[in-house]
Amino acid sequence: MDQPAPKTAPPNSLLYAFDRAIAPVGFERFLAEYYEQRPLVLHREQPGYYADLLSLETLDDFLTAIWPRHNQVFVVDARREIPPAEYTLSDWQIDVVRLHQLFTDGATITFRQMQDRLPALGGLCRAAEQIFNFPFQTNLYFTPAGGQGFKTHHDTHDVFVLQVSGSKRWRVYDPVIPLPLPGQSFQGNEDRLGPATDEFTLHSGDLFYCPRGFPHDAQGTDEPSLHITFGCLVTTWAEVMVEAMADACLTDPAFRTALPLGYAMDGAGSEEMELKFRELVERFSKTGRLAPATDGLAEDFISSRRALIPEQRRQIAALDQVALESWVGVRDGLIYRRRDDGDTISLHCHSSEIAFPRHAAEALTYALQSPRFLVRDLPGGLDDQGKLVLIRRLIREGLITTVD
Repeated sequence: MDQPAPKTAPPNSLLYAFDRAIAPVGFERFLAEYYEQRPLVLHREQPGYYADLLSLETLDDFLTAIWPRHNQVFVVDARREIPPAEYTLSDWQIDVVRLHQLFTDGATITFRQMQDRLPALGGLCRAAEQIFNFPFQTNLYFTPAGGQGFKTHHDTHDVFVLQVSGSKRWRVYDPVIPLPLPGQSFQGNEDRLGPATDEFTLHSGDLFYCPRGFPHDAQGTDEPSLHITFGCLVTTWAEVMVEAMADACLTDPAFRTALPLGYAMDGAGSEEMELKFRELVERFSKTGRLAPATDGLAEDFISSRRALIPEQRRQIAALDQVALESWVGVRDGLIYRRRDDGDTISLHCHSSEIAFPRHAAEALTYALQSPRFLVRDLPGGLDDQGKLVLIRRLIREGLITTVD
């Protein structure tokens, strides 16, 4: 039987908690009033609110030390399409000199998937992933004064705009396609839009939550702007239904019978097909299975989460020093899935399946839910040697860590 992992990061977490990103709006209020429903704009008047996540100096270091390629950094301008040849070298590495020349001319510099390159942004995403159980990503946008990177468009994933420095003017419109799926893009056709329903300026430290499907555009003010787009790639019921239907087709031959002969010519057999279709819909409603669909989606989510295990080298090197009086605690940002299978307990974490004996269940649960505890205080009846064996195994697998 599957048991859910803890929903939130530990109280002493080093991660940038999602609650802080949307404060002062509480998480429960956010879910009830805004999530998938309507935009949220927060004006904080705290210019350094996101300073511990990102700075312009961090981006300068990234450009000059990493030598990123076009798939990591690219340039956009709402006035024209800018081909990569204008700012890349022959091997697709970014030509930083030309990149900044284009910025001076009004183009926006975009940094993709920066949660995989900057630890602070990785921590921001992981804190949210622990709560939502959806993948999160971060893109960065550095826009010159008066610049506009994109025409009016909607995103097919929810985004949180975190204004790091400077300011930018935004316009938001009512949805053309409510809650669009990834293939349902919308860009540039302003004839389908009504008037803007909201206009506002984000300043350093402000936040804008834009649910997927709300068209928007943004333009620089009289100063350069740097913001983080913190995106939530939700898993929808549409995906669950597709997976469940695929499972039904694989397990029930009724869904695999052929269409009537001649169905494609002049609607031949349309009445017969309608009856058969309704029969299969009814059959699916009674026999369709939820668990195989959600299990597969959950496994995909768990498998795709990278291990966040800073100082693991030091942890392994000091493994023999772990004693009954050692303080240890669950890793920040740990995402796992637990399955109880008879005599064993399996944890799916860090792209691995890790098995533990049933008699360690209580101690294992305690260890994975406790931010700080003494090894000797593990509950569940393990003897002292058993406690040490379990804790050292969990440290070696990157699931818990020694703490001061």
